[in-house]
Amino acid sequence: FIGQNEENFKSLQTDGRGFKGKWTPDGSKLLYTVYSEATNWNPELYLVRAQGDAIGQGNTDLGLSTFVDKCTFNRAGTYAYCAVPDFLQRGSGLYPELAFDSKDAFYTINLETGAYQQIAQPVSSGLDRFNISSVFLSGDESTLFFTDVNSRHIHSVRLR
Repeated sequence: FIGQNEENFKSLQTDGRGFKGKWTPDGSKLLYTVYSEATNWNPELYLVRAQGDAIGQGNTDLGLSTFVDKCTFNRAGTYAYCAVPDFLQRGSGLYPELAFDSKDAFYTINLETGAYQQIAQPVSSGLDRFNISSVFLSGDESTLFFTDVNSRHIHSVRLR
């Protein structure tokens, strides 16, 4: 890690390749994915502390196989919302296009405990499930917006 004044901080050890990450809004934690032979070369979601002397502490495999690009945070940085494929073909971390036919469900992840739960399986008006490419939370955090890989349209899921 490098600080805004070019300070050198601790390094982060990961259990794989293809690192991609997203910082929580306050910058204290990092949600990231890596893949390895142990995950069938599919992206696995991790959470780690990423600030000051705590860099690298609490590095936890969340047990969800998804791409970090399919995740977003609430404003407080206490929860993440991620689209998680029902199934990923072996090697999807190396070749993300292998996941283009997968169907996603939404999960919420408590970033304090690492606990997660499925909250929705969005479907179109024709009852087809979506392959989600990106996720955004509304300003009042009542609606989760997402784009579908195939149609490229924006859809939404009401959270409350």
